Amino acid sequence: KQVLDVSGAGTTVMHLGVYSTTNGHAPVFRFQKSGNGTVGTYGATADDEVLGRIDFCGVDSSSATKAGAMIIAYQDAAADSDSVLARLVFATSDADDAGGPSERMIIDSAGNTTFAGGITGTTGTFTSLIKSTSTNEQIRAYYDADTFASFSSRSDDNVQIYGWDGSGYQDILLGVDGSTANAGNV
Repeated sequence: KQVLDVSGAGTTVMHLGVYSTTNGHAPVFRFQKSGNGTVGTYGATADDEVLGRIDFCGVDSSSATKAGAMIIAYQDAAADSDSVLARLVFATSDADDAGGPSERMIIDSAGNTTFAGGITGTTGTFTSLIKSTSTNEQIRAYYDADTFASFSSRSDDNVQIYGWDGSGYQDILLGVDGSTANAGNV
């Protein structure tokens, strides 16, 4: 049910303004979800329930409205007496999703962030960032299938940093005191 439509032929702006000298006063755009079907009656919301969604839409070549991107808030666990845990999902469309944007980044209630696809920076794109569950705690940042950087916390309490270029390692072993214990090709 649509109860508000703000449309225009040019740039259309919805403005929330607060004019106050009090630091705590701020404009608020609030999404409210209840687990009860009666208007004005509160009921606990459930795990994985959508708490709110913002859609960013365009019109495709067949003149149909399609979502190009979405921000969705899901409840991330059962509600308790003083908290509603949530996760934010950021989704974007590609040429193969028929207007149903795919999850690209998720921030969960613990603050963990999950990325789908590469992480692009000013010097290139990481195709993945993983934590190894091998003998050493390890994070690997992959640039492509053959090139990665690795940061390891070793069982001997040293930190190992190395890069793999597809044919060999460049290794630096750091002591717990910050000294360089070993550096060079391995």
